[in-house]
Amino acid sequence: VLQHLFNHQTHHRGQATTLLFQAGVDVGVTDLMALIPSEA
Repeated sequence: VLQHLFNHQTHHRGQATTLLFQAGVDVGVTDLMALIPSEA
């Protein structure tokens, strides 16, 4: 179940990124590992 939830949110994050990119928005880094602080 946890793997499914992780993959599902990745899918939606990709969809949102694509729509924003098509609208001309620079979304920056969307890699989850880059967004998590190294102290976590």
